[in-house]
Amino acid sequence: MSEFIDYFHYDFQYESFEDYGETNGGRLWFARDLMGMLGYESFDAFENVINRAIQACATLKIQIMDNFRQVECPASTISSP
Repeated sequence: MSEFIDYFHYDFQYESFEDYGETNGGRLWFARDLMGMLGYESFDAFENVINRAIQACATLKIQIMDNFRQVECPASTISSP
C-alpha cells in the first residue's frame, strides 16, 4: 500500500474533489487546478493525460465537447498551500 501512496498525491488542504470545481451554468474543473491535486508538476505532462482522455472519449463515442472545453485561464483558480 505504501508504494501506491508514493505515486498518488492529493492536496488535503481541500476536503474533496468538489472543492476544486467551479459552477458556471454547470459543474466544471480547470485542468491547471486538477494537475496539482493529482501530483503533476508540469502542465505538459498533464496535457498528455488530458489528450489520452479525449482520445478515449472519441473511441467510446462519448461527446468530447460535452466533457472537455479549451479555455484561457490566466492562473490557477485555487491558491497554492
